[in-house]
Amino acid sequence: LRAFWQGLDGQPLVQRQTLRFNLAIACQRPQQLLRANWSGFDFTAGTLLLKDAKGRGGSRDHLLPLTAFALEQLRPLLNLNENAPTPFTSDGKRTMVLTTLSVAVREVSDTLMKSHKVPRFQQRDLRRTVETALQRLGVDKEVRAHLLSHGRTSGVQGQHYERYDFLDEKRKALRKWAAHLERVIEGKSLAKVATIRPS
Repeated sequence: LRAFWQGLDGQPLVQRQTLRFNLAIACQRPQQLLRANWSGFDFTAGTLLLKDAKGRGGSRDHLLPLTAFALEQLRPLLNLNENAPTPFTSDGKRTMVLTTLSVAVREVSDTLMKSHKVPRFQQRDLRRTVETALQRLGVDKEVRAHLLSHGRTSGVQGQHYERYDFLDEKRKALRKWAAHLERVIEGKSLAKVATIRPS
């Protein structure tokens, strides 16, 4: 993770900070993140509202807390794209496409393969790595499911009655994740938490 974070230095600002921001919020599905515009950010409440369109039944709200560490990664995009409809644009008009992020990850992966012998990986491998790290950090399985928007319980109860958003639990988990990620980036974490494994 530290090598990946540092490897992003060679990417253009928008790709670099979008990927770092997404890593800071526990690697949400990139296509959902890229659909977010500034109206989804509530800087007073410290939240980001994503629309989860995965699966059947239309989209549902996926509310995420924003830690100070995540906001730090977002700040360069705010400075660049304050007047654009979305933070995730390099021309101020069109939202960056998923392929652009995939290419950035592949380029960093190729570089790490040559310099650190890290097996090649994709964005979904980063997401798997984050969940494994959250598990080792003691984040409950149900909280991880809500944080990573794995879906709700099927049936009448899950579809119509379970409306709790787990926001407090997600905030605690993301603060724990941010503290861990900062230690990893600074080289202070001695334990090997997770390995990026291509699927």
